[in-house]
Amino acid sequence: NHANNNRGLYIYVDELKGWIKNFNRYNNSGEEEIYLSLWSGTTISSDRASGKSTRIKDPFIGVIGSAQISVLNSFAKDGRSNNGFMDRLLFVYPGDLAPIKWNIAQVDKRILENYFNLISNIIELSSESETSKIINFSPEAKDYLFNWQNKRPVKFLFEYERSIEVKLQQYAIRFSLLLQIINDVSMNKQVTKIEIASVKGAIKLFEYFKNNAIKVREEITKKDYVE
Repeated sequence: NHANNNRGLYIYVDELKGWIKNFNRYNNSGEEEIYLSLWSGTTISSDRASGKSTRIKDPFIGVIGSAQISVLNSFAKDGRSNNGFMDRLLFVYPGDLAPIKWNIAQVDKRILENYFNLISNIIELSSESETSKIINFSPEAKDYLFNWQNKRPVKFLFEYERSIEVKLQQYAIRFSLLLQIINDVSMNKQVTKIEIASVKGAIKLFEYFKNNAIKVREEITKKDYVE
């Protein structure tokens, strides 16, 4: 229950198709619209018949899962292709993958320990304060990010390209913060500002996820391209 954990929730579903299918489980539940608002950080208010009201000022719910390429069409049904829902998803779309061969070699324990320590330190960092903390860009990082955004294309052949571009530009800001946190926590430093190196890394992630989003769109539209 998000009301009992203001730091946010995380949803893991093995098959994302099932998660999307459940949007229509209850008539007029508005679940899809709720996820659209959550992405933007819109305040959640819930008034129940029992008289109990819930208000979450700074909501966050992360969703992660997998899907077969053959079912990507279901992601775009019921208007999700046009209302920005699909463009809020970050797709990891590998290229031609070779069959995985069995391997008895074990992962170096130091790698696992370092990863565990990093995640644990980030969680501890977020639990130090009950209120949200604003991390600003350094002047150099801000100028770099704004110049990059101002030079982005404004004309597109397909409307979905515009939607992908706009949503991922917002993600670039989030990527910058995440990369800065990872860097500072791994260096045992306090997170005080977002530096230019994190912005440059965020732009690389922008390009990666944009390419994947385009691949997904091409996959679900190619059969009806003429139409």
